[in-house]
Amino acid sequence: MLHYLLFGERAGFRPNAFFDPRHYRGELLAAGALPGWPLLRHYAEQGATHLVTPSPEFHPEWYSWQNPDWNLSNYTHPLAHYLNVGLQQLRDPSPFIDLRRHISKLGLDLALGPAVAVLAEVRRHGRLTGPGITKDFEELRARQTAFRTGLNYEVIRRAHALRRNLVFLQSGTDASPAYLVPDRDFDVLRNYYVDPSAQVCSESDHVLFQRGTKVTSIDSILGRDPELLLAYDHVLFLDDDIELGAQDVSSFFAIMERHDIALAQPLLTPESNCIWPIFKDSGHVGKIVPVSSVEVMMPGFSREALRRLAWTFHETISGFGVDLLWGHTLAREAGRIAIIGGVVARHERVIDDIGGSFYNFMAHNDINPKLELWMVMSEHGVVPQFRALERDACLSRFGISKSGNG
Repeated sequence: MLHYLLFGERAGFRPNAFFDPRHYRGELLAAGALPGWPLLRHYAEQGATHLVTPSPEFHPEWYSWQNPDWNLSNYTHPLAHYLNVGLQQLRDPSPFIDLRRHISKLGLDLALGPAVAVLAEVRRHGRLTGPGITKDFEELRARQTAFRTGLNYEVIRRAHALRRNLVFLQSGTDASPAYLVPDRDFDVLRNYYVDPSAQVCSESDHVLFQRGTKVTSIDSILGRDPELLLAYDHVLFLDDDIELGAQDVSSFFAIMERHDIALAQPLLTPESNCIWPIFKDSGHVGKIVPVSSVEVMMPGFSREALRRLAWTFHETISGFGVDLLWGHTLAREAGRIAIIGGVVARHERVIDDIGGSFYNFMAHNDINPKLELWMVMSEHGVVPQFRALERDACLSRFGISKSGNG
């Protein structure tokens, strides 16, 4: 280490894959600081506290947000925690790096540990590059454009709007939702993300086949045939692992209309898979709970809200961050976004952000959902949280008491 501090650092060598003295010095100079040598000691004592990036491979602000446990340890700054804990567990050091995919695709030898394997890659190429690595937001946008360009748009059945409200079902071929009954009082648009071949659902009013994601499918419809969605008073966008009955859906639409709610979602059962506790809080049962925004899993829009928020579906491929934009855009309309606790849904599948089919699909197309979220946060100034709005003004517009009953 002494040799590095005296000679190696000035020569531009890295002591590990995540501290680049030339990059760090450039960051300090750009901020108007005049750093002295050794820079590694300067970073440990000062730079880390101010979350200055020590290299293109490590973003302390992002790492701190994604890994709040680092602050519960004895390490003095995020990079120290990452080198001793996070890297050994193959956590991502930056929103631009999917470390597990990078190591897996390159077949890196971890016999001597990930620190040695990753440092060897940096020394070989100057920085991490290749599978699982995105250089910057421009490269992400290019990948998003390539993804959209390769999508199909096949209309299998297109009916006239028969009823006032619509359920959009993002569906595989094996989904059999309980709400798909003959005597329902809403239309159903079934959007297959896999080729339905001869298994096309005869009970749906509209049937499309698009290979993309939920948000790219909605974005395509709004761009090609917007009246397919905007002809309806309300649209509820559901994944195919959401359990709801026809009466549940009807009640949901009725409550949205009765209370002039622009954006809403049903409450989830306590055992449902959801990372945000607010959406499955049993204390919300039977209540209308004003919130800052709702999740992309099962949002319901009024026609007005869908028209105003149509642009958001073009912001990401995965859908990560799009739901935060909804609340951000409608922030001045306090109380028009809500959890409808009188309707309770169940989310079946386990959310797996490492080996799940959705995340593998994204990785196969070089789209990092967490990076898309980071880009939305960075460019639009949104905060990654969903919260209840407790202001009296929000609650009184529903004609309910401060306790939320109604």
